[in-house]
Amino acid sequence: MIVFFQRRPIVWLSVLLSAPLIVGLIAVVGTRWYPTGDMAQAELHIRGIWRHVPLVGAAGRIESDLGVQGSHPGPALWFALWPIYALFGRTSLGLLVSATVLHVAALSAVVAIAARRGGRRFAALLTVGLLLVVRSSGPHAFVEPWNPWFAVVPYALFLLALWSALESSPRWLIAAVVLGSYCIHCHAGYVVVVGVPLVATALVVARASASRRSLALLVGQCALAGVVMWAAPLADQLRRTPGNVSILLQHFGSPDEPTLAGGTALRIIASQLSVLGPWLTGPSLISRNALGVLVTLALWGWAVRSAWRRHDRTSLHLHLVVASAVIAAVISVLRIFGPYQEYTIRWFWVLTAVLLARIATDVSHGWRFDRRQVIVGLCALIGASSVTSAQFADRADTSSVIDSQFMAALVDETRAGLAEDGRYLVRWHDPVGLGALPFGLVLELERDGRTMGVDAPFAAAALPHRVMPEASADAIMWVVAGERIAEFRSDPAAREIAFADLRSPDEQRRSDELRALLRERFDELGTPEDYRLLDEQYGAVSLMFRTPQPPQDIADAVREFVGLRMPVAVFVIDVE
Repeated sequence: MIVFFQRRPIVWLSVLLSAPLIVGLIAVVGTRWYPTGDMAQAELHIRGIWRHVPLVGAAGRIESDLGVQGSHPGPALWFALWPIYALFGRTSLGLLVSATVLHVAALSAVVAIAARRGGRRFAALLTVGLLLVVRSSGPHAFVEPWNPWFAVVPYALFLLALWSALESSPRWLIAAVVLGSYCIHCHAGYVVVVGVPLVATALVVARASASRRSLALLVGQCALAGVVMWAAPLADQLRRTPGNVSILLQHFGSPDEPTLAGGTALRIIASQLSVLGPWLTGPSLISRNALGVLVTLALWGWAVRSAWRRHDRTSLHLHLVVASAVIAAVISVLRIFGPYQEYTIRWFWVLTAVLLARIATDVSHGWRFDRRQVIVGLCALIGASSVTSAQFADRADTSSVIDSQFMAALVDETRAGLAEDGRYLVRWHDPVGLGALPFGLVLELERDGRTMGVDAPFAAAALPHRVMPEASADAIMWVVAGERIAEFRSDPAAREIAFADLRSPDEQRRSDELRALLRERFDELGTPEDYRLLDEQYGAVSLMFRTPQPPQDIADAVREFVGLRMPVAVFVIDVE
């Protein structure tokens, strides 16, 4: 074992790091999964390749000044997922496999670059750090096709590419441009944490360039890479009004919500950089583990001092890259506006893992390990990978299990109730699910060859070519949850074709009890109109995220009520 590890350390470390992901995938594909919500929207985008090529990324909480929904900047993720997805017959299973393969490839590339640039010790320590990040993230972060997850590991690759540009060859800047652009394509929140380190590294490389000719060639190659990566978003900007670039600039350039309070932002930064931060413990309150940042900073100073004394340019170059990324991270967090969502800064996890791995490598410089100690360390790493794999097998699921169960209960009846050659405009009333099921039904029914469409406000979610004017539809397919089912049933023009209620009798009684409790509490607070939100479009979910938060007992009751969900029915109304 030890001989093989010494000869093939990259293979060993990659296998140990990837094993939990493979186990998680195997556990998830054991049951039939129907994508809904964001997952269905992701597959709808990928299905557009090559007939309706997507030019932008996933729809997000992004709006123009006129309320037009925008998307994350670019389509690189869809093209990265497409080959394996197509190989598996353009199925939802193929989407899960593709997501896992993409993450395994990114993790393996990180290990390979770390070993070649920083040696086996750094690669092993970074593998430990990333394995802890994998464990803290959970299987859903690597198996399900949600766009924020796909930029996390590539961001570590981006940092190592910048390091390689300083340490090995300036041409690594080309790879950094591609990787940084990919991260931004996946999620707009990467603009600052990619832009600042990239510019800083480019300036250092330019200053150290031996000739103007080689520098000009490098600039031209980087520019060409940038043009290739951003051609699709620019084409979208030129083809429609408003273009997605305009929407992004309006949304982030003039936000209508305040930025985070300075103290809150600093606590977030301190918690994320802590040696005991979320990268190790999992998502947590922003005040948790914040004092650990002092340990991180002290160790970082010690590591830099050690590298400086021994004139270790390799180590200093990585510290320089990480320092620029940390500065960018501070700027990025200070600019967060609206409600804070931890997943939007998940890049901090791999940034901290890279930093601590480099610190540990520098602090342990000069230590010599005999054969027995290496075997013990390797066994510990194998044990950590095995434990993480067991946890992934036990916790493996996607974040939309209940919606998938609703889809399983509804889709066959819905298929049977629709004409195969019909054109159906999908609309919905959904107080608790944010329209997850309708997008899932659009995907599954389109997969069967039916023509499905949505209204114009949902163009970003389903792509513009699926926007269907009502006049061009044969019928409107309504997906209705909750109390309004009775209203549709009383309409003679509405034909019910499917129904599902996943609640047990006890859960139905509990749902009724929560309704009564919430009505009483809202009356006591003098806000009876809030009770009506339980049955309005997205109303119950909006109560969960209201600012300021309602009293704790109400917040808990609303959360439980939403978790129990509501019955769902599908109706068809012919267009006259």
